[in-house]
Amino acid sequence: MSFFEPTRRRALKTGGAVAALIAAGFLPRDAFAAATIVRVLQHLEQVLQGMAEGGGEGRVAALGLLGADERAQIDSFNPAPTALPAAANLADAFAAQVARTPAAAALAHAG
Repeated sequence: MSFFEPTRRRALKTGGAVAALIAAGFLPRDAFAAATIVRVLQHLEQVLQGMAEGGGEGRVAALGLLGADERAQIDSFNPAPTALPAAANLADAFAAQVARTPAAAALAHAG
């Protein structure tokens, strides 16, 4: 369990974190939906957790912003790269593509 988990659960259950930020004047009442604010707070928690686990060492850019579920969603949009055909050069790669899809347009120009 995360160091921040009990506080996060309590804040998410009661909406306390959002209410506290609004009451403190950090967020205008109508600027963001509560769900958006909660998501931003979860991102902040992720960064703080990474800082705590790293013991203050390392680069800020290396800290993760997204949780595992959001990272998995992003990764599902971007499949792993596939190996390109072993063509000697661009002309060979172009010729191989033409051989695979002879009816496809090779180039389009508007104008």
